[in-house]
Amino acid sequence: MLSGIDVIAWLVCAAAWLGPFAWNAAAGRMRLLHPNAIFPIIIVYMCIPPLHYRFYGETILRTSETWSNGTWFLAVPMLWLALFGVFYHLGVRAAGLPSRLGADDATDVLLPLEVLQGVSPRRLFSSALVVLGLMVLASLAMPREHYAKGFYFMHLFFMGFQVLPVLVLAQDRRLGQIFLLLAAPSGLLLRSKAAFLYLAIALVLFFQQGLFRISKFASACVVGLVLLTPFAVARYATVTAYADDIADPYAERWVGWDEALDRIETREYAFESFVCVYNWRLQGGELTWGRTLLGELTQMVPSALWPDKPFKFFDFPSKYLPADLRSYETHFARHVATLFFLDFGIPGCLLGFGCLGFFNGWCYRTALQVSLQRRESWPMVLNLCWVIQAKYLVDGGFAGAIPNALGALLGVGLALAGALVGGAKGRGPGVASGQRPASVALGPGRVSGPTERDHASWN
Repeated sequence: MLSGIDVIAWLVCAAAWLGPFAWNAAAGRMRLLHPNAIFPIIIVYMCIPPLHYRFYGETILRTSETWSNGTWFLAVPMLWLALFGVFYHLGVRAAGLPSRLGADDATDVLLPLEVLQGVSPRRLFSSALVVLGLMVLASLAMPREHYAKGFYFMHLFFMGFQVLPVLVLAQDRRLGQIFLLLAAPSGLLLRSKAAFLYLAIALVLFFQQGLFRISKFASACVVGLVLLTPFAVARYATVTAYADDIADPYAERWVGWDEALDRIETREYAFESFVCVYNWRLQGGELTWGRTLLGELTQMVPSALWPDKPFKFFDFPSKYLPADLRSYETHFARHVATLFFLDFGIPGCLLGFGCLGFFNGWCYRTALQVSLQRRESWPMVLNLCWVIQAKYLVDGGFAGAIPNALGALLGVGLALAGALVGGAKGRGPGVASGQRPASVALGPGRVSGPTERDHASWN
C-alpha cells in the first residue's frame, strides 16, 4: 500500500526536477520548449502511475511483486531520481542557460516570427502538402505482412507528420488551419499510434502564449487530436496483430478498444521497471558495463545496412527487467535511467543525466539565438522535433526517441527545402502580416526592437 514515505519521496523528486521551472514560471518567462520545462515535467509524471497502483495494492509489473511489499520499494529510487534531477539542471546550466531567465524566454517572444523570411506562405503550404502526401502513399504502399521490416522506415519518414502542421501554422495562420484539417485524417493512415498525441503536444509547446495558455483554435485542435489518439492506437495495434498472426487464417484482424487503450496505459510502467532493476541490483545483479548503451546505438542502424551488428532490438538485457501484466518483456518501456543504471550504476546515472541536460540546453540555446538573430522561427521548429520526443525518451530510451526525432527533422527539412526551391518571394520585413516585429539579439546586454528592454546574458 501507498505510504507517507512514498509521497514525501515523490515531493522531493518533484521539487528537484521542477524547482527551476516553478522559479521562472510565475514571471511568464518559462517557455515549455525550455529544457527545464517539458522534460522534467515528464520525468515527474512518470513516477505517478506506480504510486497510483501502489495505492490500490496492485502492480502493473508481475515480477515487481517480489519487492512491492517493502516500505522503501518506490521511495529510495525516487530519492535517487531527485539527485539525478540536480545533475540534469547542472548540465543545463553548463550549456549556458542562466537559472534566472530573461526577456528572450518570454512565452510569446517567438509568435510574431515567420518560419522563413520572404518565402510565400502558399509555397511552404504546397511543399508541406507534397511531403504529407508522400508519407501517406509510402504508408499505403508498405506491405502489412512486412510490418517489422518497414518499422524503421516509418520512424525515419512518417514522424514528420508530428511537426509539419506547426511549420505551416507558424508561417500563415489561415493556411495552417487548412493544412491541419487535411493532415488530421491523414494521420490514421500513417501507422503511428502516437501521431495525434505528439502533434497535440507540439501545438501546445510552440504556440504557447501564457504559462499553460494557447489560442482557442489551437486548444480545439489539441482536444480533437487527443480524442483521435485511440483510433490511431487501434489501427496500429491491428497492423501489428496482422503481421504477427499472418500464418493464422482465423486470427482476429481488429484490436478492440479495451486492448487499444490498454496499450496506451501499459507504457506508463517505465519508472516501475527502473525500480525493479534497482532492487535487482541490491540483490547482487551485475552491471552490463556499456553493453546496454552500445545496444541503444546499434539498434538505431537498420539490420538491412548492418546485418551482423552486435546488438539488435530484442537483445536488450531483458533478463534484468520485469515482465508486465501480460508477461511480456519490457523492451519498450524501460525508463532512460535504466540505461545508465544497468551499465554504470548510480555514477552512470549522475553523469548520464548531466550530459543529457547539457545537450538539451545547448540545442535550445543555439536554436533561440539563431531564431532571434535571423528573425525566423525555423531553428526553433527544428529544436521542437527533438523536444516533443521527451516522453518517448523517458519511457523508451534513445533507440526510440532519436529515430523519431530524425524522422521529424527529415519531414520538416524536406518541406523547407521544397519551399526554397525556385527562389523566394518577398513578403516584407520578415514578420507575419499585422504582427509586431520581434527583437533581435545584439549582444549580452541589449536587444533592438520596437522598444528597448533588458536582455539576460547567455552566460
